[in-house]
Amino acid sequence: MLFNLSVVGSSRQHYIFGTIHLGGPKVNLVAESLKPYINRCNMFYGEMDITQVSNNFVDAFHMPEGTVLKDLYSLRKYSKLNKISKKYFNVNLDQMANIKPLFVVSKLGEIVAKHQDSSLDALLFQHALSHNISVAGLESMEQQILIAQSVPMDLQAKMLQDALYNVSKFKKNQSQLIEGYFTNEVNKIYKKSKKSLGGIRKLMLYDRNEVMAKHIITLLEENADQSFFFCFGAAHLGGAKGVIAFLKRENLKVLLNKNWLIPSNLD
Repeated sequence: MLFNLSVVGSSRQHYIFGTIHLGGPKVNLVAESLKPYINRCNMFYGEMDITQVSNNFVDAFHMPEGTVLKDLYSLRKYSKLNKISKKYFNVNLDQMANIKPLFVVSKLGEIVAKHQDSSLDALLFQHALSHNISVAGLESMEQQILIAQSVPMDLQAKMLQDALYNVSKFKKNQSQLIEGYFTNEVNKIYKKSKKSLGGIRKLMLYDRNEVMAKHIITLLEENADQSFFFCFGAAHLGGAKGVIAFLKRENLKVLLNKNWLIPSNLD
């Protein structure tokens, strides 16, 4: 998941790393193994600047004012979904009444992954901050909010319904994504993520890939004397429309860092 990035004709070494938005003992080991690479840089860019989280950002996760989750379904269907959610995930949907379905699905994914403590993104960001490395985000807070607000509510409702009506499939897909991450399978993560996003893959994946890739290019052009560590979700790395492919088309050199390996003691 760690790649060397360089500009043709420059001796500056930069890095791109694909993160996972989860936390736990395995993730902590990965974070530790990356710290020496972050320390070689003087600029750190995550997907977004987590120091700039605002109330507006938090509000983007919430249902529109005057509505709750159960309003998206018939009473009978909601009752069935909640029964399944409580049985297989120990999640009472009534307690998530104000959360948009897309983020309820995300919560279910975290449960499958046994997420705990700080996510890998946050751990790396905090390390950069603690070492006085300049930090920022490849996407602005406003962009993140717009994305969260742009996913049609009926499509979100269907995503949650599909996850709960097909629990075994949902858990299998989530487990395969996590397995792919810890075995360093970039293309597997891309393909599984693209499939799971369905009709919102352009909004959530392709468009964001282009935004982040263009921002990286601009930063490298305007800061030739700086070394960067870029990190964002691993699903954005692979594929013909992925960040790596985009950068290569712009004649940047992107090579897998063969000196870094997923820590061998993850089991």
